[in-house]
Amino acid sequence: MVILKIIIGLWLVFVVIPTLFKILKDYNHTK
Repeated sequence: MVILKIIIGLWLVFVVIPTLFKILKDYNHTK
C-alpha cells in the first residue's frame, strides 16, 4: 500500500533522523 509507505517515510523523517542527530551529538560530547 502506498499510504503505508508514506506513513513509514514520515515516521523515519520525524522520529529516526532526530534520534540519530541526538546520538551523534552525545557521541561528539563524549569524545
